[in-house]
Amino acid sequence: MSFEQRIEKESERFQTLFNHISDTQWSEAAMPEAQSRLTTCQRQTRLTQVKIDTFKAIADKEHKRFLNIKKHSIKHAWHKFRGTLEQSLDEQEKIWLRELKKYQEEEQHLIVLKEEMNSAEKHMQQCQDTYNDYTTTKRELNELLDDLFSDVTSSYSNEDVLKHNLEIKKECLINLQNNERILKHVFHLLKKTSRALTISHRALNNALNMKTCHLFSYCCFANMAINSYFTKARDQSIQAQQLLTEAKRIYSNLLSIDNRHMTYDNSLFNTMFGNICLDTNIRKMTEESSNRLTCADTVLVSILLQIKEQVGKCEGDRDRTNKDIKRLATEYFHARVDIIRNIIESLNTNSST
Repeated sequence: MSFEQRIEKESERFQTLFNHISDTQWSEAAMPEAQSRLTTCQRQTRLTQVKIDTFKAIADKEHKRFLNIKKHSIKHAWHKFRGTLEQSLDEQEKIWLRELKKYQEEEQHLIVLKEEMNSAEKHMQQCQDTYNDYTTTKRELNELLDDLFSDVTSSYSNEDVLKHNLEIKKECLINLQNNERILKHVFHLLKKTSRALTISHRALNNALNMKTCHLFSYCCFANMAINSYFTKARDQSIQAQQLLTEAKRIYSNLLSIDNRHMTYDNSLFNTMFGNICLDTNIRKMTEESSNRLTCADTVLVSILLQIKEQVGKCEGDRDRTNKDIKRLATEYFHARVDIIRNIIESLNTNSST
């Protein structure tokens, strides 16, 4: 069966789907506006409810004060004794009524807002239902178009070019998304590496401070504390090396950032902390280790900045590619629809003559 014959066979279905898409396409642009309107109504309703609760609490408080002056009580007796009872009652009643009025006005405002929100919810639901119908119909039409164009020759070169460009962009998007995922994971690993180096460096500094205070002390607690600091520094440096190795494994380009520094870093994590004992050389050895860790962390911060820049660039490329895919998909869809409609029109013209 030829291309034209298949189109003639599916012409009625095509026209039905196309007309339905034309009738429901408005929902695609209406959805963001409807969602924005509903969100605004919901936010205003919440804020008004907070005002109502606040004004009600104030009005209740002022009403209690009014009743406390009006009924027989110490305040009532005091104001009556001073001859200010009527004046105090009048002033307190005005305060109460003023706060009550605010509360009542906000309640009326809330009623109006709830009506608006109900209207916005109905409109949003209508847009959502229509949009779901639109996307379903468009998917069916795309499936029909894929079936009709499955065996098309090079007669429609424009359609072939658009299809090829769209496939390239989709493949590019997949690569960008994979790169973005890898870079973000590497960034996370390097952040953990930096934290491990910081903890290791802090532990060495704590050991130095302990050594300053207890250089000639034979206190068991001092010895235990210093050994604990060294153990912590060693463990954290090992963890940093493991994290860095994992980052290099999943992203080999990490080495190309600066081979000299990365090679130099590898030697930083192999300090023999376990061989450090309480002798006169400990300060020099600890200070050297601390300086190397500082240098490693400085290099790591620089690498983190570069990775962060690469993530940002990858995100930008991803967003631009997404836009290109949407544009090309729209062009591709309309190009195929135009081809089908022109053929149907030509077939109808021939049949009428």
